[in-house]
Amino acid sequence: MKLFSQTIYLDGVVVSNEALSQEPGLKPYLDQTTDYLQELGSSPEHPDLSFVRGLSSETEIAAMEARVVDLAKHFTHLVIFGIGGSSIGGQALCSILKYKKLHSKPHLKVKFIDNLGHHQLEDLFEELDLSQTHFLVISKSGNTAETLAQCLVSLDTVRSSLGHSNIRNNFTVIVQPGESQLRNLAQSEGFDIIDHIGELGGRFSALSAIGLTPAIARGFDAKIAVEAARNLYISSTNPETPTHNNMPLLGAAVQAQLVDKGINQSIFMPYESRLIDFTRWYQQLWAESLGKNGKGTTPVGALGPLDQHSQLQLFLDGPRDKFFTFLIGSAEGVGFRLNKSDCEKFGVNYLAGNTIGDLVNAEAIETINALVDRGLPVRVLKYRALDEDFIGELMAHFFMETLFMAKMIEVDPFGQPAIERSKILTKEYLANSSRGLK
Repeated sequence: MKLFSQTIYLDGVVVSNEALSQEPGLKPYLDQTTDYLQELGSSPEHPDLSFVRGLSSETEIAAMEARVVDLAKHFTHLVIFGIGGSSIGGQALCSILKYKKLHSKPHLKVKFIDNLGHHQLEDLFEELDLSQTHFLVISKSGNTAETLAQCLVSLDTVRSSLGHSNIRNNFTVIVQPGESQLRNLAQSEGFDIIDHIGELGGRFSALSAIGLTPAIARGFDAKIAVEAARNLYISSTNPETPTHNNMPLLGAAVQAQLVDKGINQSIFMPYESRLIDFTRWYQQLWAESLGKNGKGTTPVGALGPLDQHSQLQLFLDGPRDKFFTFLIGSAEGVGFRLNKSDCEKFGVNYLAGNTIGDLVNAEAIETINALVDRGLPVRVLKYRALDEDFIGELMAHFFMETLFMAKMIEVDPFGQPAIERSKILTKEYLANSSRGLK
């Protein structure tokens, strides 16, 4: 069951999915994926489907839930150390629960420390009771400098505060099997270790233990999200699925065609604060997977209505080099209702009797209309509810759309080879004399 719809506007006109699937201009891009679709649909063991193999099983989810129950008996806070794909997927999942009150499920207060800065760590240790804090340290390779630094500082701080005898109870590590600095540290200190699937890149790992462990600790129903993601994968790789019903495939084809027309930016703009972390997750997935060999489009995050007051001027009147994706729910009638008498008294009659949700909904609709009126390419993804079902399906949608787009623009969606040079130079800089900027 599709939990959201996709509507695309090109040259100021809405184009139905049926019409898009028959559009002659899209045919070359769709043809590029014909054999690829059959390969993906025939076996989840296909090398490009690491995210499918990384989807946690019911047994694995049950083990994570049991771990959370046990941790909740001894701790109140779970702090996650990780950077990039080791953190942002979990943040995206946790954020949709931001305003959800949890009463029945055992859960912890979850805090992500995903960027490296000395003030962050100083504030963290001042804020928390370390005897009530468990640290989840995540690094696929086990050699991520930032995460190792966070772990080592925390180890020393906790040891100084609590003593060494029980320090191992305050740490869990997620790392791939094999020799690595983090695994060696964890084994030396007796920390619990959860094996990261070695072939699973960080940005494709949100629905594995990487993202689900902190999300479950926050009260997230992982089984629902994983099932929704698996269903989306099955549908989008089934050769019997009509092209007009294959939203990831159509989305990729439209964008691949637009790239050849000079569109080189992908603007992603939800009208819901709980989706800002999902936007960051999307940016990493799209940028690291497709930005290779001089190709790809630059993902730009925005948030409505906030960025109507900052970026919208550029979007409407700047270079026509952008494809817009809006993510909206139905907010009509939701939230505080503005007092009619007060609105009339203070001269804002147009707000009288409306809710906050009514205003947000109107701003989203008319911002989209303003862009469409300019003839700019716009996609609207509209969802019914912001829940585990939806977020699982949406993540799988963008996993698949990224794979299809990579095939159409002929890049390898895995790895990030250009980044490795920076990592090597950083370690050389610290190990040797400081060189400074060239």
